[in-house]
Amino acid sequence: MILGTQLTNRISNRRLREKCGSIPLSRTVMRERLRWLRHVLRLKDDRLPKIGLFGQLSRAKRKAGRLRLEWEDVIKNDLREIGTSREGIKREALNRLEWRRSMRSCVGLRRLGTAVSC
Repeated sequence: MILGTQLTNRISNRRLREKCGSIPLSRTVMRERLRWLRHVLRLKDDRLPKIGLFGQLSRAKRKAGRLRLEWEDVIKNDLREIGTSREGIKREALNRLEWRRSMRSCVGLRRLGTAVSC
């Protein structure tokens, strides 16, 4: 039983999350990806994580068929979903207060963990 709701009540996970004031796991994962992106963007250009994340592999071949999403593709989708660009995220990454404000509003997070739609 969660918040007085039994399994036999057949309530959706979305309504149950709203009732509990929690956020979907996909939003939490997005927040952590963007947090890592901010960390890497603030590093100097000669640091290994930044080189590895934004560098290009030479002579790399991808398999035939549907291509698997790479980390950069997922980040592009995340940025599109929150309504910002790669250049905008670089500017925000350097300003901690602006970054926190935009992440709380766009990823759907508040200090107490209540869900907000972007």
